[in-house]
Amino acid sequence: YVRAVVERYHTDQHEVVPAAQDLPRLMDRMTWHMDEPAAGPGILLQWCVCELTRRSGVTVINGGQGGDEAWGGYFGYIPAYLRTLAQQARQHPSLYSALLRDALTLVTRPATRASLLGAMSSGRRGRLRPGAEVGEWAGQRFTDSVTALNEGAHSHTSNEWAQRNALNVAMYWDMKWYLPALLQVEDRTSMAFSLESRAPLLDYRLIEQAASIPSALRLEKLEMKHILRQAVKDLLPSVVYRRTDKKGMPTPIAIWFRGELAGWVRSELLLGDFLASGLLDEGYIRQAIEEHACGKADRSLDLWKMLSVASWWRIFGMPNAECGMWNE
Repeated sequence: YVRAVVERYHTDQHEVVPAAQDLPRLMDRMTWHMDEPAAGPGILLQWCVCELTRRSGVTVINGGQGGDEAWGGYFGYIPAYLRTLAQQARQHPSLYSALLRDALTLVTRPATRASLLGAMSSGRRGRLRPGAEVGEWAGQRFTDSVTALNEGAHSHTSNEWAQRNALNVAMYWDMKWYLPALLQVEDRTSMAFSLESRAPLLDYRLIEQAASIPSALRLEKLEMKHILRQAVKDLLPSVVYRRTDKKGMPTPIAIWFRGELAGWVRSELLLGDFLASGLLDEGYIRQAIEEHACGKADRSLDLWKMLSVASWWRIFGMPNAECGMWNE
């Protein structure tokens, strides 16, 4: 897809392909720049892209953050979208035809259905709340420290409004809680290389325009970012415009953690001093490692989260931590 854009606009293309061994080499350095554990492994790819960009002589870049949250780009929005159509159709019967059309699209389009199921199983629901519960991997010390934060989080949306427009609620929570986390990762990874990353899709005028679009038009025919796609249709190669799948920053940690990084994962998580810190549950760590290693289950995301916590503890939490080791 990138190459299709390159061919159309004759731009200069530079590629970087991170390898498994880049993760052990960069993990602590990325954590130091983040100042906190990174929730997702996509940070490795963003790091490598920023490094390549700066090395190529670029100092300012434009990113696409905000496009999904403002215009409806996540497959996890589909249930809320269909629910909203059903609610609004009671007052506007003409919407029943759109509801039926889109429901049939979901049934007859395997790619969309598969993407939706994948998005829902990967935790779309968890992004809709400011204080999602910590995972089972958390030790008592970790759990206790998060309790106060969760108790202080509350919703500013009424149940009546949520029932009337579930899609707006889902997109609101992503804008308020999920997007800032993405922006922080982009800001930290780019500034690690003195690279200024801008987000033009978050211009307040575009956000206000997106917020004014009726729910029935946001995901029309179950096309993600329907209005935005229509607006830029003539600017994109057809293979990009008609694309029905979605990938963010896919990082093959499931393969790496079962293969060449299996030993590294075990040594990082079963370190005696770290286990004694009480941040993670030792039994859960061992179970996750074994289940992933033998192929019983894909525990790669849990392992990533635990590795990220371990890296943070090693840099900032353990006694005599060398917090300035990458102060370049």
